Amino acid sequence: MFRNITLPLFLGLMAVLLVPQIQADTLSVAINSGAWIQNPDSTQGRLLLSFDIPTELQGAEVTFAELLVPLTSSIPDSSVLAVECHPLLVSWSSEEVAWEDVGDTLSSEVINDGTQYATSSEGSQVAYFDITNIIKSWQDSSLANNGLILYYDSATLPYFTYKRGESAPFATVRFDYTH
Repeated sequence: MFRNITLPLFLGLMAVLLVPQIQADTLSVAINSGAWIQNPDSTQGRLLLSFDIPTELQGAEVTFAELLVPLTSSIPDSSVLAVECHPLLVSWSSEEVAWEDVGDTLSSEVINDGTQYATSSEGSQVAYFDITNIIKSWQDSSLANNGLILYYDSATLPYFTYKRGESAPFATVRFDYTH
């Protein structure tokens, strides 16, 4: 009535243990190509960022991608950063871009799960954006890689004040990926 299942159970367990586990890797890349622009009355700002997907990610599956943007001052406890991050739909040059080129006229496509907003915590000097779906769209060529644009208004402007020519990177992108 009962069969001896010890050997098949043992072989099944060994097969599971011998299967190589996929190890996730992490890669961080500094973004040094960018531009910071303001509208004429200085009530709105835009941060444009440009970077290539690293060659290490060719053929890889990006499981998570995060944009980390340094802030110029710490976030007070009562503040919320209302910052939108979108992929740019047009190419641009950091030497020539102006508000008139991308201000309110550029409508960026929202990728899959919608607009990405900054998250951070009290006292932090970094804003975080989940850009996984944007990176995947660049990888599969469903969207051209023209960089990212961050939209923010006068309440958030004091935290995102970047000027062209600064020596520090505009931002960093952290990729989690598997091959």
